[in-house]
Amino acid sequence: MMNEDLNTLFCELLSENDVLADVVTDDLIQFGTYVGGRLEILKECYLALCQHRESYTYQAFLGAPIELKFDYIKQSVTISRENQFEVRLTLDYFRILLGLIDLVYSEVLPLGSVVELDTRRFPEQLKEMFSHTPGAKVIITGRKLPVADNIGHYVVDYQAQLWPLGSFPPVRPMTISNMMIKNIIARGYQDSYETSFSKHLKQSQIQEKRLSTAFMSQKAATLFLEQNKGGH
Repeated sequence: MMNEDLNTLFCELLSENDVLADVVTDDLIQFGTYVGGRLEILKECYLALCQHRESYTYQAFLGAPIELKFDYIKQSVTISRENQFEVRLTLDYFRILLGLIDLVYSEVLPLGSVVELDTRRFPEQLKEMFSHTPGAKVIITGRKLPVADNIGHYVVDYQAQLWPLGSFPPVRPMTISNMMIKNIIARGYQDSYETSFSKHLKQSQIQEKRLSTAFMSQKAATLFLEQNKGGH
């Protein structure tokens, strides 16, 4: 899709979302479409939220910076860019907003892609797994896997194996999200059939309005981790 088509789709999903529909403003749309075109900002916003930072600032090459200020007592975040927009959301609403941006603008990588993971949010046990390797690299072996209905309306972006080990007992496959991917080292094989199938996976996720497990509610995340020991 062209960026204009993605922006239109994003606006449609915002207006149809049960939670965000009543708080949609031009400022909210402007922030969402801007970040959608620069997914590195999305990942940093997500990391700032997960790490309970007080603030995050993105300094664009041109123009005023985008500033996020978190208030964990009031459970809210204020997003602003001087003379352009200002948005205040609850943290729960902000998490859903980030999930919708990811849903619309993130691509589906082909099977066999090797990616490097961002270890900044890893628990110590997972960091130890990669402590003796040159980078946290995994190979993608599964894509867009819906979670159990009792957990919620979410999807696992990818299932992956350690690279270059692959399937190597007793190490279990990992579940990873777009938010965990730092770099794409090598893309898997693609032909017209794979491209068509990836498009189908993406369209199905959008039609079913399934956010990535990265953006689950706390209750859903607890259930998910109980049933699937590993990263998400």
